[in-house]
Amino acid sequence: MQTFALRAATVVAALGVCACSAWTQPKLINLNVVALDKSGQPVSDLTAADFQVLDDGKPQSIALFRLNNNSRPADIALAPHEYSNRAKDTPQGATILIFDLLNGTFTDRNYIAGTIVKALGQVEKPANVFLYFITNKGEFYPIHPLPNGDPKTARLDENWTTQSKAMIDAAIQNVYGLRPMDDRDIGVRAVTAYTLLHDLGAAASAFPGRKAVVWITDGVPLNVNYGGLCRDIPVLSVVARCTGQFVDFTPVVRNVGGELDRDGVTIYPVEAYGITAVTREVLQDLANITGGKVFASGGTVQAVADAVQAMRMNYSIAYEPASWDGRFHKLRVSCKRKGVQVLAEQGYTAVAPVEDTAKLIQTAAFNAEDIAAIGLRATVSASPKPGAIRVHVRIDPSSICVTDQNGRFTGQLALIFLALTDKGPATLSRPNALSLNLTQAQYETALRDGVTLSDDLMPPAAVNRIRLVVVDRSTNRVGSLTIPEGGSGKL
Repeated sequence: MQTFALRAATVVAALGVCACSAWTQPKLINLNVVALDKSGQPVSDLTAADFQVLDDGKPQSIALFRLNNNSRPADIALAPHEYSNRAKDTPQGATILIFDLLNGTFTDRNYIAGTIVKALGQVEKPANVFLYFITNKGEFYPIHPLPNGDPKTARLDENWTTQSKAMIDAAIQNVYGLRPMDDRDIGVRAVTAYTLLHDLGAAASAFPGRKAVVWITDGVPLNVNYGGLCRDIPVLSVVARCTGQFVDFTPVVRNVGGELDRDGVTIYPVEAYGITAVTREVLQDLANITGGKVFASGGTVQAVADAVQAMRMNYSIAYEPASWDGRFHKLRVSCKRKGVQVLAEQGYTAVAPVEDTAKLIQTAAFNAEDIAAIGLRATVSASPKPGAIRVHVRIDPSSICVTDQNGRFTGQLALIFLALTDKGPATLSRPNALSLNLTQAQYETALRDGVTLSDDLMPPAAVNRIRLVVVDRSTNRVGSLTIPEGGSGKL
């Protein structure tokens, strides 16, 4: 069994973190867009002018446009006393396969397992591909899991798929059994499924790049008939309302889909052999909200191929909506270039994003491992100040939101240095607001060299390590980097 708890991490001790400053950066709708030619190959030379975004039929002005090439780059050697939160084993995007044994009878599970083995065998570079079961007990069972800092977990391995058949066969023997009686309640299974997807998205959000989830399942219905026992059911942060004899899970699906999309996760459902019209609707909704695609029964091989390709090459597009009215809006993203097919989000709920800087800093402070969603590098050197060290920081601009505002490239970050001691983290500096306002030339320099800054720190003697935390205030994305430097001020 594996549990995921990045978003759900609860900070018990207070760090006294405060908001940095007034938030002036526009609140944006961020879209993940995959563009393919007639042969199904990615198109990588498009510009913002090639796209049109319609929000409830109204054209939108694109504020952010970026091509993301998540093909693993060559490892950059670190200089002496330089540290990075993106080590060799950090996935640059990920494709996650989930074989859902909870939602379905799967009498043909051996056939489905065979299609998974075949799909994995056709992935050219499977190092960033991971595999889980959802068991009959409603738990994740890791077969080849995301790395999480535990040395016992799987690391990036280009050759693991050669053993996938034996790994899957062993897993089926370990986890398959009779379903507990309470899980036969379709409402219980629905709540469990949505919670598991929510938790997986939270864990995946710690990794850079887009994440694709291929979910092989019979799905759960959008409406569940409880008859005279009908009642409202709270799920995560929303409520599935009872209307007559049916509980409507539409708000839950939209909430979970929206959170997955914000976590950088796209859902590619594959219908198993017990799919029905009422469960297909949920799969289609999740795919639409996250920019994915539903595949018919037996489509695992194609789903994995498409998901891997989309993860490695995509575009980020963002715009500022006219209002945050709380309603569900339909989206349509199209390409003006003839022959280009587009896959993107088709809807969102217009709830204004809430800045979570303080909570994200606290979560990163207490997290056991560094968070790599924002790429960070830091070099430590001697400071002219007695007892101090100088830390020179480089922030990867491709992992933060930098928008074009009338020729100026703007963004808003929060940055803080923490002291990690035997008694827990403590602040070394107050949160600093880093407001980017770059010219075209400065932005091009930042794309090459990173967003750079330096600070002199005077850690006390009890400090074991220093942790840098950076929050992108526009997207609520966080990155952290631990520097193994003592408190003496000497290298």
